[in-house]
Amino acid sequence: MYYVIQHNFNDQSKHYIAFKVPKYITNTNNKNIIFEFNIEGKIKRKWSNKEDIILLTDDQEVFSKVVKQLNMIADRHKKVIQEAQTTLAHEIKAFASAMEDEFVNISHQKLENEIVDLLDGFR
Repeated sequence: MYYVIQHNFNDQSKHYIAFKVPKYITNTNNKNIIFEFNIEGKIKRKWSNKEDIILLTDDQEVFSKVVKQLNMIADRHKKVIQEAQTTLAHEIKAFASAMEDEFVNISHQKLENEIVDLLDGFR
């Protein structure tokens, strides 16, 4: 049995996929690897670009260790992203509040100026 970790470009929240494969085919002149799976007695093949393969090994311990490290990194990054999103939401709210206050002040100043101009017309 072989263990594979491959880049995943289809899902932004999961940047890699990990799977077991009983057999693979490759050669030095080809940029692809063919993974063969036996599904319900039928051979199914999946083509992958060699550059997308992070790890291809028959050592389950190495595979498990790398997957665990990748998951720990992903968890740390998700935490940092979540904190950044919270900070950004707070900053956007503060900016919107400051802009609203400024618009209210400008409206009051404009109204006061119009009243002064109007009163000057009666003097």
